[in-house]
Amino acid sequence: MHLLAALAAAAVAAALSVETTHVSLASGQRMQWLSCEPPNPKKHLLCIHGTFHGGWCFAEKWLPRLAERHGIAAHSISLRGTAGSPCADKSIKLATHARDVAEAIALQLPDQKLHLCAHSFGGPVAIEALATSNLADRCEDLALLCSV
Repeated sequence: MHLLAALAAAAVAAALSVETTHVSLASGQRMQWLSCEPPNPKKHLLCIHGTFHGGWCFAEKWLPRLAERHGIAAHSISLRGTAGSPCADKSIKLATHARDVAEAIALQLPDQKLHLCAHSFGGPVAIEALATSNLADRCEDLALLCSV
């Protein structure tokens, strides 16, 4: 019986691996988008990283855990200027990050209600995106983790 349970768990884990795509924005910037989606997700959650990180910081443990254990379609984005979304600019303004996040969400999850989770510098990015776009109409809540 334990072998069957282990095989079933392995099949689910394999089916719910993290997928990496890139979103092409109107500015020409490509944004890394990581997703782990269960069949028939209950909710969509986007995680926004802080300074000196990328979407990868949620990908190894949190995205699969949220999808497998809680039925949540879990996503993370790598902000412009990070390893996942490189750019030539050396100085990127908060407003630029906020526009990028709002546009990427509109392209990747066009008709979905969603939840946002932002860590550190991701907090101001999420707040600015909510304040300056139509994202607030679709965002059900925002969790700030050690936000600046």
